[in-house]
Amino acid sequence: MPKKYVYWLSAIITLLTMTTAFAGSVVVNPIHLHISPRNHVAVLRLRNTSNNKMLFQVEVMRWQMRHKKDVLSNAPNMVATPPIFTIPVGKTQILRIGLLSSQPHSLEQTYRVIVRQIPTPNIGKLHNSLQLKFLLTFSIPLFELPIAPSRTLELRMDKTRHHDTRLMITNIGNVHIQLTKILLRDTEHHHIYTHKMFRYLLAHHKMQLILHLPKALQHQHTLQIVLYSNWPKAMASLPLDKTVIMHSKRQTA
Repeated sequence: MPKKYVYWLSAIITLLTMTTAFAGSVVVNPIHLHISPRNHVAVLRLRNTSNNKMLFQVEVMRWQMRHKKDVLSNAPNMVATPPIFTIPVGKTQILRIGLLSSQPHSLEQTYRVIVRQIPTPNIGKLHNSLQLKFLLTFSIPLFELPIAPSRTLELRMDKTRHHDTRLMITNIGNVHIQLTKILLRDTEHHHIYTHKMFRYLLAHHKMQLILHLPKALQHQHTLQIVLYSNWPKAMASLPLDKTVIMHSKRQTA
């Protein structure tokens, strides 16, 4: 009789958009979490849509960005319950993530809730001598709002030494922004450029984009910029080599 092997592969899923994520056999809702000085607990739901029960473990990590890369570290002030759980077929598990201790912050604190699937013995007969099974890992962002959220961006457009148009976006506020799309228009409001993305820009961080503009517009000294994000849609006139400040009074997600 031939030997039968099961190989486990890890599939890491970083949740960025929408309100519910579908990862084949698990439905995760919501896909980003918030806590605040008034509400210290966030709730996460996972539903098992597979044909087998699934075992998971969860931990909360401090999330920072350094040199454009995510850096995770221990978060002793956070707790997730239950830390290990099994989800039967067709059932939903509720997770609660909260603060063990809380103190006022002037800057938004950012975390990642890491939910990892644990290998379990194969259920049922193996029909092939070789099987591949994926272990799911979800990375869900969690944001602890400061006492007085300030949503402010600094925008600047200039030319590189190669004469490309560069857009710098700096989050000078104290909460994150989740950018989804940038539109550029000429001075007559004609659409000339679209850049789609699903990117978090944390407080006091910046990003840059090289804009591949049509040749006829490469020497345009002023452009209209429209930002789409979890903040209300914002529009501003952006002159070349000038800094523009954009404010938002509320957060929509």
